Amino acid sequence: MDCMVCGGELKQEGNKHICSGCGYSPNPNESDINLRISPQELKSKIDKGEKIFLLDVRQPDEHNYAKITGSFLLPLNELPSKFESLSRERPIVAYCHHGVRSLTATRFLVQKGFKNVKSLEGGIHLWSNVVDRSIPTY
Repeated sequence: MDCMVCGGELKQEGNKHICSGCGYSPNPNESDINLRISPQELKSKIDKGEKIFLLDVRQPDEHNYAKITGSFLLPLNELPSKFESLSRERPIVAYCHHGVRSLTATRFLVQKGFKNVKSLEGGIHLWSNVVDRSIPTY
């Protein structure tokens, strides 16, 4: 089985799998429900002026086609080598196309000690349907 973050090999350690490359565990103990934020909740926080770091974990071609204004591109497969450059103080909301890669990125960052990180439910697809229809869907 390959790691969803870096593509490395997952090794069995006790009752969980851990990537030998980046240390990611795909079966964390925390509940994923606390790692998600709805598009409406994110929009409300942005409208209130909260300084949220929008982290796009898709590929460059996806980002070039459709993105949330002000977001920063860091593809999921590059996250293990570049996550230390992210602020641990500023709230982070990761997003992707539908929310799978961003939830993986969020789990990874939580496992690396980040405290204020969420995954955008439904990804940019849901965001473009309920918040900003000017963003193309694909």
